[in-house]
Order: sequence, then C-alpha cells, then structure tokens
Amino acid sequence: MKLLVYIFYNGLYLALSAWFLLYANVYLNSGILPNSLRWKDGNIREDLTFWGIGLLVILIIEVTILIALNNKLNKWYTSSVMNSEDNNIVWWSTGIILIALTIWIGFINSSAYS
Repeated sequence: MKLLVYIFYNGLYLALSAWFLLYANVYLNSGILPNSLRWKDGNIREDLTFWGIGLLVILIIEVTILIALNNKLNKWYTSSVMNSEDNNIVWWSTGIILIALTIWIGFINSSAYS
C-alpha cells in the first residue's frame, strides 16, 4: 500500500510539475526577462534568439528546483514512512521524472517557436 501511495504522489507531482512549467513559460517567465531582449525602438525584434535562450534557461532552473524538491520528498517518504534506507527507488523515480520533464521542456520550447 505504501508503494502505491509513493507511485501515486510521484505521478501527481509529475503532472502538476508539467502544468506549472507550461503555465510559468506562458505567463510568468516573460516577466523575468528584460523587454530589451524582445523589443527594439518600439518594434518587436526580427531575431528573438536571446529571448528564447533566456526562457529556456529559466525553464531549466525551474526544473532543477522541482527535481531537487521531489528528490528530498522521496527520500523523506522512503526513510520515514516506508522505513527503507534503500535509495534505488528514489533514484529511479527521480530519473523518470527528470526524463519526462526534459522531454516536456523540449516540447514547450519547440512549440513556442514553430
């Protein structure tokens, strides 16, 4: 039962993380970057390369924070609730979430400019 709870909250964490990354990329992250990367003399720039790189760097930082939080939560759950000191399940679940969020970032970033 404890393993099913572990799998459920990791799946929920993955879904909520993917939603947060999409929401942050669309609505929040552009407020962090200076407008001089997007606008020049009142007109939008022809080349938005640095704007896109800036958004990608922000997404990578957000994923790093989300992965670190998930890893700490998984370590706490396995040691406190499951009474296990074996970290293999923690590293497997962290790796799966890292791969899934990396693919999700690639999708978000590529769909924004196509």
